[in-house]
Amino acid sequence: MGNRQWVFLTKDEKIGYRTSQLLSIAQANVRVFVLASTNLSGDAIALTFVKTLPKMTKFALNNHPPFIAKVYRSGRVISWRNNTEILLRI
Repeated sequence: MGNRQWVFLTKDEKIGYRTSQLLSIAQANVRVFVLASTNLSGDAIALTFVKTLPKMTKFALNNHPPFIAKVYRSGRVISWRNNTEILLRI
């Protein structure tokens, strides 16, 4: 996935704590965006990611993978785990 510069979208906030998943993110060199808002319907999740796409694109272009960023329903995108932090946790 990383060689193709793909982006991974998830609502699993625990991904940033699980060593095995952090290792996979680092090995694949992927960009991960985690939906930080909870209890949203499928439509609300999709709408949040679509609405935030321009900010996620800008973030992805300005940050070296691997990384994990949080996406909020408000449209805010923030860094959660940068490449150095991911490597320190595995």
